Amino acid sequence: MDNISHKALRLLQNIFSLKEINRLILPLNNEYKPDEEYSYFSTEDYYPIIYEESVSLIIEIAVLMRREAEQLDKYKESLNAKVKYSNVSKDVENKKDISFLNTLSKIVHSDDILLEVKDEHGNIGYSYELDRNCYFTGFALCKGTDKNNSPQTIKIDIKRFCINVFMFKADRCDMM
Repeated sequence: MDNISHKALRLLQNIFSLKEINRLILPLNNEYKPDEEYSYFSTEDYYPIIYEESVSLIIEIAVLMRREAEQLDKYKESLNAKVKYSNVSKDVENKKDISFLNTLSKIVHSDDILLEVKDEHGNIGYSYELDRNCYFTGFALCKGTDKNNSPQTIKIDIKRFCINVFMFKADRCDMM
């Protein structure tokens, strides 16, 4: 498995495993245990690490895929034509779809990326401070400015984003 696909798989693992991990770890936090034992089961430490790693993976994947897109441009090919989902994000304000290639650019030039989380009561937030017993929904907010220096926020579908990475890399492997 190539580097980009590996990162996309790790991102999906982070996003979809947290709910199950919380289900297993949180009861352990309520049990009596000596202070020096089982400290690695603390969700207070685990959750921020997974959150930050996931944001880093989104940025890394975007940078690597932009490099791939630049290589395709040399051969007059479009990255958007080589992926399954041409649109993987939406502008939050005007609900306009944004292409995969433009999404990569917006991620790379963003000021902040926040993962969408949902708690056990169904409340949605964009930070791990919402509740330690929450889980990722599979979406992320990417905040930055557009070419006119106006604030812009897009909502990225992480599942579609990663599927596009897998499909593109699979297509590239077939061609070699």
